[in-house]
Amino acid sequence: MKKLLIITLLSGLLYSCADTKQQEKQLYQEVIALHDSVMAENGVLMKNKMKLDTILSEALPLPAKDSALQASKSLSTADEAMNTWMHQFEPDYTGKPHAEVMKYLQQQKTQITKVDSLSKAAISLSNAFLSNHKN
Repeated sequence: MKKLLIITLLSGLLYSCADTKQQEKQLYQEVIALHDSVMAENGVLMKNKMKLDTILSEALPLPAKDSALQASKSLSTADEAMNTWMHQFEPDYTGKPHAEVMKYLQQQKTQITKVDSLSKAAISLSNAFLSNHKN
């Protein structure tokens, strides 16, 4: 009877350990999927930034120049936010308790979601300006 109890407890322990690792893996994959989504937008972000820099080198009426500067600055801010996030992200959480790992990954998911929103807003703003300012 004792052996059965020990086997049952060990099985439960192993299952719960595997389950926590699966939770960590799932959340990590969600964070990386968001990262990959933002990185996919990065090409558009940089292309729009280059177009705006070219336009800003031209003689523009003040309202158009202000709008172009604002759009360019929002693109730079989004790019800097992504670079900052990538440099501070620590994917190795070996040996850390499950609760700490989950908290960290949830914070990272929140941060990269904000970066994603910032990038999308900057691209939208720059696209609007560029579509109105055709050469």
